[in-house]
Amino acid sequence: MSSVARKINTNSHDSDFWNDGVGAMDLLGPVTHHLLSASRIYSVGSDVSGIQVLGEIVSLVCLTLLSRLKGLFSLNRLDMTPLRTRFMTQLSLFDINRDAANLHGLKLWALLTSALIQPSDGRGELLPYIEAVMRCEGSMDIHGAIDLTKALLWIDVIEGQGGGTVGSQDGQCRMHWANLKYIRCVA
Repeated sequence: MSSVARKINTNSHDSDFWNDGVGAMDLLGPVTHHLLSASRIYSVGSDVSGIQVLGEIVSLVCLTLLSRLKGLFSLNRLDMTPLRTRFMTQLSLFDINRDAANLHGLKLWALLTSALIQPSDGRGELLPYIEAVMRCEGSMDIHGAIDLTKALLWIDVIEGQGGGTVGSQDGQCRMHWANLKYIRCVA
């Protein structure tokens, strides 16, 4: 995924880049194949660990991110809705406060990235999860969460897609999603 992010962050300003369907498939295809070929969790039982569920959540976020990017390349992205549904199902089975307790950064990346790539009307249901992970971190505010997310993997052109924004303004850090809710902190 980092190679995809690097290539897109470098070339997203070039309109010809977004019109190259073959180049898009060369860029996105191998990563998609790798994610789809990895071991998957199809049902959650007592033998499945929180780390395995988090791995599935991260894979689903990556696949959804790739689907969003396919849309920017004007390619078919009909898989967005089923991926979103599967993500929300896995998330509901995951104890955000307990499972994979030492991986809060990865949880934040998955949640914030998912929120950015979802339509604005679906973002509100992720806010309680984001707030829960931030509470687990103790001193982390939304600005720190965004910085951590950007350090792990960030695709600039995705920020703000679908009507939401994440950013800093007037000394305050805000996450605003289509008038659903604000998370504020002093920057």
